[in-house]
Amino acid sequence: MDLPIVMMDPFVPAREAVDAMSLRIGVPSNVVRLMIGLIGGCLLAPLSHLLSSPRHRHTLNTVVGMAMGWFVFDVSLVHSIVPTVLVYTLMVAAPRHLVGQITAVVLFAYLVAAHALREFGGASIMWDAPQMVLTLKLTGTAISFADGALPTDKKSDSMLRNQLLDRPSFLALFGYVYFFPTFLVGPIFEFNEYLMWVDRPQVAPWRVTLYVLAMLVVCIAGHAASELYFPILAMDRPTYYSHLPFPARLCLQLVASALMKFRFYMVWQFGELGGILAGYGYNDTTRTWDGLQNNNLFLVEIPVNLRVAINNWNIKVAKWLNTYVYQRVGLHCGKPTTLSTFAVFIASAAWHGLLPGYYAFFIMGGLGTEVGRHVRRRCRHYFHYTEDRQAHPWAPFLDFLDPKKASPLAIVYDVGGVVLSWVMIGYCAPSFVWLDMARCFKWWSTVYCIPHIVTVVTLVAFLVTDPKQPRKAT
Repeated sequence: MDLPIVMMDPFVPAREAVDAMSLRIGVPSNVVRLMIGLIGGCLLAPLSHLLSSPRHRHTLNTVVGMAMGWFVFDVSLVHSIVPTVLVYTLMVAAPRHLVGQITAVVLFAYLVAAHALREFGGASIMWDAPQMVLTLKLTGTAISFADGALPTDKKSDSMLRNQLLDRPSFLALFGYVYFFPTFLVGPIFEFNEYLMWVDRPQVAPWRVTLYVLAMLVVCIAGHAASELYFPILAMDRPTYYSHLPFPARLCLQLVASALMKFRFYMVWQFGELGGILAGYGYNDTTRTWDGLQNNNLFLVEIPVNLRVAINNWNIKVAKWLNTYVYQRVGLHCGKPTTLSTFAVFIASAAWHGLLPGYYAFFIMGGLGTEVGRHVRRRCRHYFHYTEDRQAHPWAPFLDFLDPKKASPLAIVYDVGGVVLSWVMIGYCAPSFVWLDMARCFKWWSTVYCIPHIVTVVTLVAFLVTDPKQPRKAT
């Protein structure tokens, strides 16, 4: 199995030295390669400003992205080349209205097979992570191309925004897929956004660059704290702060779950910083440089409810799932329903992998979100008398000071939502990392699985007592 890698090493400058260094420091070589690729993407990103022609910028993204993929993945780079060529071929040869459906089935089946190979076949592969990014980018592009042929009155606002009226060029599609600052770990973005950024070269204000860089430093520090002081892989062992009583250990275990997320924040910040340095990410709608922002750390770590936390964690994937799963299932049902919510969480779990830990995490996320939706609909009006959906999620925290806007007890409702959401995420998060259900149930049993029981019982009670809305006469 090692022979192909050894044969290819002479064609990859410096990689043999990198792998030797990773062996000396005791860090897996794939992790070291990935980090070098992420840092290299940021260092090379300013090269984009030397080119003004869209064709040249597509070429730069393709060449550098593929070179980076070759350095990190070796011959496994072919797993991104073949699907990209296949999708372009489908756009040319397949019936346009079926392109999106065929692409979704083929690419998700390919991704699930990759997950199965790694999780159950014992294969040591790492290309399935960028394959996850590739699958969403190409599937969304193919669906948007199919949407371009639909009558205008059949399209939702998101379909109109993302539709592709003309088939992308071969070079543009490759430039989009291999956009090197985000090729390895994301974040994802729409093809129309990529074309806008390529066609209109811009330089991000220095304040934006410094802020994103500062957030990267914070995320690196959080990840270091997680690895050194609060390792989630060790948090259920008896030796984990064994001198402390159980309540204190439980709180530190929840802290470990929270800090675990910083490894994801960190790699996404590398992608966002690289994009910003290349002049990509300007959002015409908000007139800010948030087009590549993939997480809002503060709204995830201090969420007013689970929905806010989920919508601000892996933002681009959440947006993709909302656009291409939630809304489209809702479109067939007439409006989004509980089915739409669970379709999103099941699709998200399958996208991540096949091990039951993913499904335990996302199903609980779906249940918790549904409970939160019912609580908000039935109880919020007792505490908050007004609602501004355009306001910042934290804005209502001060409403209790104004008797016209809220009850004095509104602060209890708001802070209670934050605490319950934070505990729920920390309680469920280990299943996403451990992926071992026996281990998860053993840890959950230390608190008698109370969050699971309360969530399920509450949701059932809400569903049973939900007043049916009378249908309008047609």
